[in-house]
Amino acid sequence: MNVVIDEYLKTIYLEDSSSLFFDNGHIWTVNLQAPRLQNIIDHVKESRDLLDGKYFGKSPFVRKVKNSVLDAYRTDLKKKQEVRDEIDFDISNTSDVKDRLWFIMQESIKRGASDVHIEVLKSSTRLLCRVDGVRVQIGDEIPDPNYGRSIFSVIFLDVAIDKLSDFSEAATNAGRIEVPLLVKGKLRNTIWRASYMPAKDHGGKVSLRWLNKNDSIPELEDLGYTDGQLAQFYKFIRRSKGVFLLSGVTNSGKTTLISSLIKKSKEQYSGRSHHTLEDPPEFDLGVVQTHVQPHQKVAEDLDEYKDYGYYTKVLLRQDPDFISIGEIRDHNVAMETCRLGDTGQLVVATLHTSSAIGIGETLISQYKVEPAILATPDLMVIWATQTLVSTLCPHCKVSHNEVKEYYQSLNLESEYNRGMEIFSLNKVDEDLKDVYWKNPKGCSECNNGQKGLTSLLEMIVFDNDDLKYLSNQDYLGWHKSLISKGYKELKDHAILKIKYGMLDVNTAADRVPTLIPQESHSVYLKMLN
Repeated sequence: MNVVIDEYLKTIYLEDSSSLFFDNGHIWTVNLQAPRLQNIIDHVKESRDLLDGKYFGKSPFVRKVKNSVLDAYRTDLKKKQEVRDEIDFDISNTSDVKDRLWFIMQESIKRGASDVHIEVLKSSTRLLCRVDGVRVQIGDEIPDPNYGRSIFSVIFLDVAIDKLSDFSEAATNAGRIEVPLLVKGKLRNTIWRASYMPAKDHGGKVSLRWLNKNDSIPELEDLGYTDGQLAQFYKFIRRSKGVFLLSGVTNSGKTTLISSLIKKSKEQYSGRSHHTLEDPPEFDLGVVQTHVQPHQKVAEDLDEYKDYGYYTKVLLRQDPDFISIGEIRDHNVAMETCRLGDTGQLVVATLHTSSAIGIGETLISQYKVEPAILATPDLMVIWATQTLVSTLCPHCKVSHNEVKEYYQSLNLESEYNRGMEIFSLNKVDEDLKDVYWKNPKGCSECNNGQKGLTSLLEMIVFDNDDLKYLSNQDYLGWHKSLISKGYKELKDHAILKIKYGMLDVNTAADRVPTLIPQESHSVYLKMLN
């Protein structure tokens, strides 16, 4: 009995090796709900060429077997699927390649992913998706780099819109994909941002970000903020002018927070003129949303592009009340943000820094904004930095009283000891009755013991003292002053949620490194140990 393979089945086996078709007309599978099982059944019934049409029009017998039973046949299958050395590949049948792409995206949606990564290495293709902030592999690594290359080509030759150019293996690219896919059992138009970057050995990577994963804008109160943080958001919304700068790494929930702020502003002030600049728009906010296209010229005969700098200048003539600027990327946008906030508009803008105080250093040192401009009275209202952390699965989380023994049974004493050290370093080694830990084995409801995300935030609410330190660029003095006034950093918000039983202490420390303070002398003493 031998595994049957043709070009179509080869692709199916690469994507999902849990089902195989044999020359006796039987299909063996380890899972009767395997994602590609029905494709194999249909192919056997409908192909006149497969085994000379021996099973054409017939329904193959499907048998469930143990994983170990198929292992020997999978080994034989890999030998038959020798990777070709030549780098040329045929994408003449683009419908098959698009089917692969839709399958990968659909599988990612089923897992609750926010991003899809397709990576082509020297001799293989890897498919991964990001679920609750963690990358998860989709199926086994595919021993064929052409599998991924053909998908790259179809994305930028046939599928993507608003792309920079047609596909070239050696050049970066970007675009947008819109495709109807099943989301929670219902067909929905999904929108994805596609980005390609080349790599060595004729490899490369495509990242797909699912822009409209949330079909509705969450309420501000549901994002994980404290009552005190929410109170400052409400005060900001009530203002008629001023700037709120929000920073954070990629995938830190900045767009979601801003969208929720705009939603709240619309509800409370229906007559306001809201306008957003985005690259590209993610939520449908029900306001005027302009798609910034920094690689597209305003006109062919002008050396000016439809970037944030261009549109922030145009906005001054649009009579807006509430403006959202997707990202401050250069001096011009930084200056226009300040100008808009000082001329009677409420402005929210984002940039990339790792702390709220770091916003000042970025604007002054990197974007060359004069400190005196930033320290203009009543201009800066809030500076905040945010990150997202995976929350504990409520179905399998482990109580603090049980965790020591449980982690010992899994040979995870070092993980337990690290967590206890974090508690000690942050003086949280008492009153741990409500603390829970991640179950590394996970359960049927989660991804390795965690499910969902929550926000951690640190927020500077400006007063005259803050403006003085900012004007003098005295960041160390400013930090000491803030701490003396009770300022709460990311680590403080993390500790609060750990004590509430929402976060695993080790996961939180991985996202917020300041939970593990290190003295440099102790680091160097251990360097050669």
